[in-house]
Amino acid sequence: MIRTYLAVFLRGLLRRLRLTAYAKSVGLRLGLLSEDDLERAVDDFLTATIRPGDVVWDVGANRGRHTRLLSSLVGRDGLVVSIEPEAANMGHLASAVWSAPNVTLVNAALSDTDGTETLIVSTGDKAGRTHSLSGKRPAPAAGQAVQVFRGDTLVQERRAPQPAFIMIDVEGAEERVVAGLSATLRSAMLKGVLIEIHFGALEQDGRAFAPVQIERRIRSLGLAARWLDRSHLVACRQPL
Repeated sequence: MIRTYLAVFLRGLLRRLRLTAYAKSVGLRLGLLSEDDLERAVDDFLTATIRPGDVVWDVGANRGRHTRLLSSLVGRDGLVVSIEPEAANMGHLASAVWSAPNVTLVNAALSDTDGTETLIVSTGDKAGRTHSLSGKRPAPAAGQAVQVFRGDTLVQERRAPQPAFIMIDVEGAEERVVAGLSATLRSAMLKGVLIEIHFGALEQDGRAFAPVQIERRIRSLGLAARWLDRSHLVACRQPL
């Protein structure tokens, strides 16, 4: 937990000095870091953790990069529940996985409530990666009404089966998503979760220490947590 507090402080300092993006840019230009490197640790963890026959939720599936990987990992006897609220992303996602019989698409967002909310759609983001229920986004942006559910509601109402593993990438709304998954994460059937923590978005929304609260909640639900890298918190039912 102390490490998380320290990470929040250092990241905030780097952002205030405007050094975070610069450091990443220099690393990319010098060949010390590639875009593939930023995803490799996640892919390796998923490959080592997901087993054939698993039910996996991909929350904030975007256009399906991880959904496709998860589909290959769970195999014909498994299921990937791919959850994405934004209309254009859902169209790309449906095209990407149309031939995968082990993928179910849910056109909604997860949160800590059930109902309808406004998704902030970053119109300048052609890849559609930075849309979020998290309130503050730089222009240009637009609002899109989307259906929201607690993850627990999806299970309780049998809209989706209890997962063995959950992957969460929701651009600053991760604290609310986790809050709506308490029963699902507590289930003995769940073996792990991977959460991408968007420090910048959380700080921008005035919730800089939300990562601490997320880690604390995860641990309180009986999961052993650790940081996979600078942005991804992973937790498993068994000690890591």
